[in-house]
Amino acid sequence: MLFRSVELATVLLGPSLPKQEMEQLRKLAVDSADVFAGEMAWALLPAPQNQPPFALRYVATIKDRQRFNDVLDRSVKLMSGNTLMDLGKMFGFKMQFELTRNVETYKDVPIDAARVSFQPTDVNTQQGQMIQAMYGEGLDLRLAVVNNLLLYTLSADPARDVHALID
Repeated sequence: MLFRSVELATVLLGPSLPKQEMEQLRKLAVDSADVFAGEMAWALLPAPQNQPPFALRYVATIKDRQRFNDVLDRSVKLMSGNTLMDLGKMFGFKMQFELTRNVETYKDVPIDAARVSFQPTDVNTQQGQMIQAMYGEGLDLRLAVVNNLLLYTLSADPARDVHALID
């Protein structure tokens, strides 16, 4: 299934995906799958009054924190390149991904912050207005690792939510 997802990305990007980036994407997919130890749980909760109109909480067992950080750094590098931008343009928006390490510490646990920004290529289209209504300035995430558990939240207040998972 993992390779099928990577293949889907290449179909969506078509000939615009350079061979070197395709190989990096394949290797990253394999390495990402190998970082996780198998057990995971997640919840997607409606939050219609917020932006985004949902909250995601995710917990997964990882084999090794350093390997996870390596995969995360490589993912950020790949997503910060043209591949992600080209994919977003196909759907009528520009995307940007940022990761900031150690934005805070809670109960001696370092917490990283990530932000995915979406800007419609044309704010006057229905699609552009929908993107702005759902995501506003973008999606804010928090990530922490506690005892080989990856804790990941995406919500209107991801810091509060990751603190709750740490507790």
